[in-house]
Amino acid sequence: MDLSNFKRIVRDCHAERNEYVRTRDWALRLYDRLLNRWLWAPLPFRKKICDIYKKGVPKPFTLRLGSSDWQLLNEIFLRGEYEALLKCDLGKPRWIVDLGSNIGLTLRLWRQHYPEARILAVEPDPDNVRILRMNVPESGGEKVIVVEACVLGHARPVQLQQGAGEWAYSVKDMAAAASGSPCRITALTMPELLQRHCSDAVIDLLKCDIEGTESELFRNCGSWMHKMRFGMVELHGDYRVKNLEKDLMESGIPIEILWSEERSDLSLVLFRTLSVASP
Repeated sequence: MDLSNFKRIVRDCHAERNEYVRTRDWALRLYDRLLNRWLWAPLPFRKKICDIYKKGVPKPFTLRLGSSDWQLLNEIFLRGEYEALLKCDLGKPRWIVDLGSNIGLTLRLWRQHYPEARILAVEPDPDNVRILRMNVPESGGEKVIVVEACVLGHARPVQLQQGAGEWAYSVKDMAAAASGSPCRITALTMPELLQRHCSDAVIDLLKCDIEGTESELFRNCGSWMHKMRFGMVELHGDYRVKNLEKDLMESGIPIEILWSEERSDLSLVLFRTLSVASP
């Protein structure tokens, strides 16, 4: 990395300094950027767990240095990834299903804005789940149920494959793999998940960020999607808003799109289903 790039990183981090409570937090942010830039360098404290205090948030966030955790934190709490959803009148949500909970930052957001809601959080990566439990100490209790699995169109053993960062993964069928493989995880269907944890509930919000397996999940989703009131979904690759809308319509789930944003590599969409009455 040349001097101009180093100066740019310092300048960008310095511009964020007012977002943090302590100088230490800002300094760790700078070091995190350098760790992610110099992936080849044997620098100390890579993946070290640290607590970061952001202004306006009383409890610290637990992040891993040199990971994608900080980028995710900024997307949610600095750049307002879910701002359109938070401006939407959901009433008083009683159940939220969060598919792809990562390290629990969206769970923190739901707990902040919808404190009475019960949350069903699903995350397949065991290391992410470990950090999630640090970020959401009430996980495992009545208010926040954590399921270490992934949700797909049909149940089967799959292999979790790490992508670009701790927030990106893919799954691969591994029927022929040994049952004791450390990468082997359980893929549940949505009907199985809901039956185990909230069988009779109307789900007020479905948040879905499952890194490219959305097309399988939402194809033929009529058996469970009729229980959802609102959806906030991140779509990846060639599966776009029009594809989601088509799959939902063919499954008998008409929707009203409240907001969407198309990017080069993904789409974000907020919608309301027209087949579920408000509680």
